[in-house]
Amino acid sequence: MARAKNGTVSVYPSRGRLFYRWTEEKKRRQALTGLGDNATNRAVAARIAQRMTDDLRLGIFDHTLERYAVPKRKSGGPNLGELWRGYLEVKKRRLAPSTQRFYGVLDGHVQALPSHRLEDAGEVFRFIIERHPEHIAYRLTTLLSAACEWGLKTGQIRTNPWEHLRAPQPESEPDPHPFTLEERDLILAALEGHHYRAFIEFLFRTGCRIGAAAALQWGNVRGDEVTFLATVSRAQGGRYRRLHLKSQRRRRVPLDAKTKALLDGLRPEQTAGDALVFTSPKGRMVNGDHLNRTLWRPLLAKLGLEDRSLYQTRSTFITAALRRGMAVQDVAALVGNSPGMIFRHYAGVAQDLRLPEL
Repeated sequence: MARAKNGTVSVYPSRGRLFYRWTEEKKRRQALTGLGDNATNRAVAARIAQRMTDDLRLGIFDHTLERYAVPKRKSGGPNLGELWRGYLEVKKRRLAPSTQRFYGVLDGHVQALPSHRLEDAGEVFRFIIERHPEHIAYRLTTLLSAACEWGLKTGQIRTNPWEHLRAPQPESEPDPHPFTLEERDLILAALEGHHYRAFIEFLFRTGCRIGAAAALQWGNVRGDEVTFLATVSRAQGGRYRRLHLKSQRRRRVPLDAKTKALLDGLRPEQTAGDALVFTSPKGRMVNGDHLNRTLWRPLLAKLGLEDRSLYQTRSTFITAALRRGMAVQDVAALVGNSPGMIFRHYAGVAQDLRLPEL
């Protein structure tokens, strides 16, 4: 192998074929990949191009290109990596950008598997179980089985070797650790005059998710009622407002007097319906992660309170409402959960719902 100067190898399509292109010794060079132009082959070529780039920068580039030949596949259909890529391409069309971001993380784990041969499913399954955290192993094995099931239904393979290879589902998160109402009031008192006081009080008083509060617009605050119909999600390009909540399309919440007064005090005399109710000091969308890290947790430490996330404002509301005697099904209707998730049983919902004055 001859030594070569640093460079970057890229992949580009031309006339239905894929080529490698790079610059070496100030000269543009290119080579056939040996692959036709499709989504699966682009992914394969991109991985090989990265290996070529690494070798160029290390000075061990193989100019015969034998080192970068596409691995030959046995006849009989696609391998696990190819099924995964095809399944991902189809599924991405229906995924929110934030979920696509997570699938991108899983894609990295798939590419790092020791084998993509379908007949090595048992070995690969053991590798996943031994080398990955429980929640990643569960999602990864579940989706690999789904990818093979997709390949089976589309006639690409004859059997699904991953049908019964599923990592155990992780145990539920630890029980919520709500604040007492005295702790809640202590926190709000310490925030008096702070830009984010109203936002945090709204979380405490409604039990809504942080993303739903950050996405709330004035057009959805009418009289003594709020309609939650959007949330803030993350994608590779940053944060954005996404229609639909986590578990439902929208949720109408009649307000109690204190929460209504809180919003009335914030409402400008003139404002557009699509203006956000809560913003950052610079007028941007509230970043819950940043708020949790830079304000919330330092404040708890300063007050001598046990460290817990801003999301515990939700469990604080739910716990306090239940302790005040509100029926679990009514609490569930107000916060957008199932009664089973909150209290493990179901019942009818009261007709005249209002947020309890806590």
